[in-house]
Amino acid sequence: MEDCGQSLYDQMDNYQPLEILSVAKQLLLGFVIAEKLFEFEHRDLHLGNILVKPSPYEQLTYVYNDQFLQMPSNNLLVKVIDTTFSRLKISKFIIFLVNG
Repeated sequence: MEDCGQSLYDQMDNYQPLEILSVAKQLLLGFVIAEKLFEFEHRDLHLGNILVKPSPYEQLTYVYNDQFLQMPSNNLLVKVIDTTFSRLKISKFIIFLVNG
């Protein structure tokens, strides 16, 4: 299994302001793209479900509205876990778990 990092809850006090800004930007842009493409809703997002680890990339690239958007990673890579309560739409199908 891939090492996805440590929770933001556990590591928040160890980060500098630019690193926190990078985490926020990665989260925001990731969710904006997921919402646009899949009408994605996490429905249980909290600091324990946000994992952060060192990034091997200096720059991160996102594609939004057919444009490539780049931003510095500030040496951090963010991943969101625990999609138990999430929902998304693929084509005409809405996917979510009923009763967890």
